[in-house]
Amino acid sequence: MKIFPNKSGASAAEFLALHRHPLNSTFLEDSIRPRHTAYASFRSPEFRHYLVTRFTVVFALNMQSTIIGWQIYALTRDPLSLGLIGLAELIPALCLALFAGNIVDKTEKRTLLFRCVLGYLACGVSFLYFTSPLALKQLPVSAAVHWLYVTAFLGGVIRAFSSPASFSLLSLVVPRELYANATTWSSASWQTGAVAGPLAGGFLYAWTGAPGAFGAVIAFHLIALLSLGGISPKPVFNEKKRAVRRPTSG
Repeated sequence: MKIFPNKSGASAAEFLALHRHPLNSTFLEDSIRPRHTAYASFRSPEFRHYLVTRFTVVFALNMQSTIIGWQIYALTRDPLSLGLIGLAELIPALCLALFAGNIVDKTEKRTLLFRCVLGYLACGVSFLYFTSPLALKQLPVSAAVHWLYVTAFLGGVIRAFSSPASFSLLSLVVPRELYANATTWSSASWQTGAVAGPLAGGFLYAWTGAPGAFGAVIAFHLIALLSLGGISPKPVFNEKKRAVRRPTSG
């Protein structure tokens, strides 16, 4: 039997498989490349905490948008008011987009996101108070609507920072080779929250009214805060170092 020399240093099984398969090196690379399952990202505890945080925040914010829309219309009976509440959230998010991105790049992502969720929680408490029977008895309807617009504006300011912070944090809680898998699950959680949030918000508003529905929003923000506690602070990698210029003589 004729023996072929093995100069590659590979094992006998790898050598025979390499020379037997018509695709040669492609076959060998595919055979030794690590394969990940669809749930590979869930092996990371921090990713699981991140996914819970992302879903609950998106779910709560979409619930909140539906509830506040119904409540504004119930107080004003003016369809234009619904457009104004969306405009109040959109203006700060657009105006602060570039500035917020620069701040996020220089800030520790987990801490920044934690502060953003705290801000969402404060907005939920504000919505709860200004839609409660107590506030509607003490304040004119126009004043209550005014404060609802102010709260929505502040929520837009927070959203300008929370969105880039959330995306940046994702890349820090999973290994690089699992980033594509983690992005898929993150997008799925966002889509689920964006669809289920308005549905749940509408049912809760019809069942309990605005105060009870906003109570559920606050509860989901609290869950997000607790879940963020399972993620450790991450170092800031992209902070630019300023070059020090030395004076030259002559």
